Amino acid sequence: ALISQNFMDSSYTFVSLIKNKFANDLLLIMTCYILMFLMIRNHQLFSRTKKSITNKTLSIKTGNQTKIIQLDKIEWIQAETPYIGIWIEQNKYLYQSTLSKILTELDPEKIIRIHRSTIVNILEVEHIESRSNGDYDLFLWDKTVLRLSRNYRQNLNRTQLKP
Repeated sequence: ALISQNFMDSSYTFVSLIKNKFANDLLLIMTCYILMFLMIRNHQLFSRTKKSITNKTLSIKTGNQTKIIQLDKIEWIQAETPYIGIWIEQNKYLYQSTLSKILTELDPEKIIRIHRSTIVNILEVEHIESRSNGDYDLFLWDKTVLRLSRNYRQNLNRTQLKP
């Protein structure tokens, strides 16, 4: 305090210097934490938006072209090892994936697995017929007939379609 009185107009005690320094540092630290929080939140929102945009389409190579297809236009999918055959508007596209993997990218409200080798868009189903052995035939609007295995019947029961 004695040195401070000789060089400065007002005197500062040791305690007031510590309080002043702590208040300035606290303000700086709080500002940094708030900025970091806003940056992380913005990044999370951006990555969530980017993920939902990319999950609505699928890029499929056909020869020297790459075709972009809308996932909600898929009618049905069939396993064709090591590919899957994706049917859209009576056109078949081969895609290197598995049924289990592609199923995670599709809307579970509309797309269900009906057989170990088949997935179908329930909006494409015109009617269902029993095969008298626990299996069913699904008739699509484009006259395609797909087998519903009794092992996957519970997937159909979760939808508005009832066998």
